[in-house]
Amino acid sequence: DILVQLVQRHGILVKTQTTDFTGYRFIHDGFLDYLTTAELVEKDKWIDTALSNISNTEWQEPIKMAIGLAEPDDADKFLGKLMELNERDPLQRPLMLACRCISDGRIELQDKTSSIKIIDEITGLFNSQSPMHFLSPVVLDTISLLGQSVKKVKDKVASFSKNGKKHLRIKSIIAMGRMGYDPRIIEILKDQINQEREKDPEIRICAVNSLAMIGSVESIDDLVNVTLNDENQRVRWRASSALTMIDPDKAVTKIIDSY
Repeated sequence: DILVQLVQRHGILVKTQTTDFTGYRFIHDGFLDYLTTAELVEKDKWIDTALSNISNTEWQEPIKMAIGLAEPDDADKFLGKLMELNERDPLQRPLMLACRCISDGRIELQDKTSSIKIIDEITGLFNSQSPMHFLSPVVLDTISLLGQSVKKVKDKVASFSKNGKKHLRIKSIIAMGRMGYDPRIIEILKDQINQEREKDPEIRICAVNSLAMIGSVESIDDLVNVTLNDENQRVRWRASSALTMIDPDKAVTKIIDSY
C-alpha cells in the first residue's frame, strides 16, 4: 500500500486525527508547495490561476517556484500582468510579490517592457510619501540586488543617500553596501563618514558599516581618519571594527604612521 509506505517507511506523510476526522498531511510544507507548483505549471492557463491567488499566503511559495520553472517568455508575461494588477492595488501587493521573486533569485529581469515597468515601480518607491514598502526587508534586498546591474536603480539609491529624508538615507546607504564594489559608491560613502560634511553620527555609522560590507582597501585611509578623529565615540569604535574586517595589518600600519 503506497499510503502505508509514505507514512511508515518514507516519513513524507504523517497521520492526523481528531475526534471526528482522520487524515494525513505532509511532514513539511515544502512537499505540498512543490507538488502544487508541478500541477500548476502543467496547466495551459497557469498564469491566470497564479494571478487569481496572489493575495493568498498559502500560494506565495508555489507561485514563486512556478516563476522559476516557467519559460522566460511565460515568466515575462506573468510579470507584465502582475504589474497591470499593481496599478489597481493601493497596497502594491503584486509589486511585493515581484520583489520576492527577484530577491529570492527566482527570476532574472530581461530587457523587456515588463522588466522595465518593474524597475520603474521599484525606483518609484523612493518617491512614495509612505515608507512602508521601502522599509521592508524584501524591497531593500531587491533594490540591493538590482543595483548591482541596473544603473537606474543605483543612481536612484545614490541620490537618496545624499538628499532624502533620514530614514530613506539610512536605507539607501545600507543598500549601497550590499551592491558590492563600485568606485562611485565608495566615494559617496567616504563623503558620508566625514564629520565635516555629514553632521549626523547615525548616518556616519551607517556609511562606515556599508564600507565594511564592501571591504575595499580604498576606504582604509578615510576609516583610519574617522577612527582617530571623529568626535563621536560610537562612530570611532565602528570605524575601527570596519578596519579589522577589511585589512587589519594595513590599518595598524596606517595608524602607527599617523603618529
